[in-house]
Amino acid sequence: MVVAEVLVVLAIILGSLVIHENAHAIVALRLGDPTAQQQGRITLNPIAHLDIVGSLILPLFLFVATGSAFGYAKPVPVNRFMLRNGDRGFAIVALAGPVSNMLIAIVAAFVLRLTGPGPLGVVLRVIQLNVLLAAFNLIPIPPLDGSRLIRPFVGRGGVQLLDRIEPYGFLLLFALLYLVRPPYFPFDLIGWFVQNISGLLIRLLPL
Repeated sequence: MVVAEVLVVLAIILGSLVIHENAHAIVALRLGDPTAQQQGRITLNPIAHLDIVGSLILPLFLFVATGSAFGYAKPVPVNRFMLRNGDRGFAIVALAGPVSNMLIAIVAAFVLRLTGPGPLGVVLRVIQLNVLLAAFNLIPIPPLDGSRLIRPFVGRGGVQLLDRIEPYGFLLLFALLYLVRPPYFPFDLIGWFVQNISGLLIRLLPL
């Protein structure tokens, strides 16, 4: 049963990340940057988006260790200098990823109301994991999407700081995750957000 649950979680995360990255790539193309399309990233083939550590090893480790999981895919290449409206266009491209996860959660909530949670709670897990992916990606630490969203509002100095720390962003995230405890860093807030938003979606959506 544990093996089956792990496989379900990995499949949901991988599928959700594929849609997340496609959303980035499609919106970037619509805003004038064909880079992702040219590199074959507008595709539902998970191999094109797979990051071995972020898409498989990390969520597997977190699920076994904590019972919950998140992950990341290979980032979609975006040339912000080709985008209409510069950093504002870059922010729109960034927002497309979390929005796609919330749309998945909404669709899954409709399905849950009609069919129930399904074997191994698959439908409920789809909702919770996608809300989690959306919330996690909105943390304003590069290279997460949240750091792209704040670029138009932090001035030149803030943008330069974001660019400098981006190569070390995931190391910083892991350090914060394991070394800094609530209330000093809001991972408990993310858990609260996931549980409450998931429940809200299920309660509000009509049959």
